[in-house]
Amino acid sequence: MYKLLLVDDEAEVRQGIISRIDWSKTGFEIAGEAENGLEALEIMEKINPDVAIIDIKMPFMDGMQLAEIISTEYPATKLMILSGFDEFDYAQKAIRYNVMEYILKPFGADELMTILERLRLVLDEEKMRNADLEKLRNDYMESLPILKERFLNALISERMEAEDILERARRFNITLSEGNHVVAVVKHNLDQDNSITGGSESISPLEENELHGYAVFETCERIGNNNDCITFMRAGGETIMILPIGIDKDVKAAFSVLEEVRMVIEKTHPMTVTIGIGEIVDSLISLQKSYDSAEGALEHQLVEGSNRLLWINDLLPKDHGQLTFQDEMDRELRTVIRAGSPEDIEAVIHKHFQVMRDEEISYLDCRLFINEMLTSLLRIGRSHNLILTELVEEEQNLFILMKEIAVLDNIEAWFVNACNILNLNIMENRMSGIQRMVETAKVHVKTNYYDSDLNLDTISQMLHISPSYFSRMFKKESNMTFIQFLTEVRMEKAMEYILDTDMKNFEIAEKIGYAEANYFSYSFKKFYGQSPTAMRKTKSVSRS
Repeated sequence: MYKLLLVDDEAEVRQGIISRIDWSKTGFEIAGEAENGLEALEIMEKINPDVAIIDIKMPFMDGMQLAEIISTEYPATKLMILSGFDEFDYAQKAIRYNVMEYILKPFGADELMTILERLRLVLDEEKMRNADLEKLRNDYMESLPILKERFLNALISERMEAEDILERARRFNITLSEGNHVVAVVKHNLDQDNSITGGSESISPLEENELHGYAVFETCERIGNNNDCITFMRAGGETIMILPIGIDKDVKAAFSVLEEVRMVIEKTHPMTVTIGIGEIVDSLISLQKSYDSAEGALEHQLVEGSNRLLWINDLLPKDHGQLTFQDEMDRELRTVIRAGSPEDIEAVIHKHFQVMRDEEISYLDCRLFINEMLTSLLRIGRSHNLILTELVEEEQNLFILMKEIAVLDNIEAWFVNACNILNLNIMENRMSGIQRMVETAKVHVKTNYYDSDLNLDTISQMLHISPSYFSRMFKKESNMTFIQFLTEVRMEKAMEYILDTDMKNFEIAEKIGYAEANYFSYSFKKFYGQSPTAMRKTKSVSRS
């Protein structure tokens, strides 16, 4: 069953729609109701519906404003507009907001059933297209010309001259120009309980994994082609997207595209994806740097979780330069120290030391190998403003210490201990940084609650992080959403004005950051259970 959200300020209209339709025959279920746009957005965050039916004329936030927000933040949701005759021309302009159907009031049950059937067929077709194994197999063979694939892979993994890049892009009919870009790496996470192959024994696990990878690529390519993105696959099955960024380096549009990818795959495939997003770079020759940092962002999946967008700018300290090690051992060591468990650290260190044992290298080469590992360790500490000598409580030079420890097993044990200490300090610093960020936001709200423009976007801009990351961290640290905290602060100030002053409701609304007095009264009643006027009378009676 597909989930449907019904948004109309008239309760009788909502009840009429619900009662006049045999929903068991439509393929839809009523997952939520809302009487205005603001309430609808709260419900959207919880249920993420497949379809939203929206009335145009509503208080606080009209249907067009709601459609615009949904098309940006929930791009996979299909929209249907309810319109009176006078508003129909106005509603037609909403085509850019992903509105798929319009229905004029008054309407009959049969008319609504017909429209719902069309929407269901669109959703079914979208699901079937992504699950068609034979189509995926044929498209896979036809859509990956070898030379084009090699060029795109070289673009993010090798050093190339700008003129060479542009010339080869023209040869392969790839739209690519100088300017700001960001690289995203889309990695699929399989759901072991489901399969696009239907459990066919003729499909090997390796082939099934490749087909899942291509299913992700096909979805990314389809969405990316509509947004001027370049999409291709790496040999390991990862999908790479190169997204253009405006001259102002605003990442909202790029994040919206990637969020649409994540949500569409979650809805139409038996799997989810985690998307690592790299640094914004201002030249084509720097795409390798953006790709490396996108891979670095994916390393944090162990801590941050899967099925989400991970932007490197959200995950690394802002005031320290990050070093990128090209050597695979350095890369693995950095990854496990930043985001691994003690068991992971011990396994990686043991693997590196086992190389020295297995290869039977000379004493000098062994010492050089150990010094290179130690240099990597020192750089990792320095990139997080940590001094390794102080952390391990060693007063002497660590390179001299390595020379004095004669047994390889003892040096390995020292590295395991040092890496665990670095890991612990990095995790603690990162969590304290998040706590400071949340506390800064709370102080800002308490001192600027009167600002009607204060919202999730403005405070995220102030903190120089993305709204989605700030929202997630704020809820994790405060056990409430940012909007709930902002509302709580404003309602407490409103209560003070009601108890201590004779100010009118519209005056109080302006004082606490509400541009509209009616919405202030609505929010106050929802928070306290009484309207401001009723609350004032109650307090007056209790005082007398």
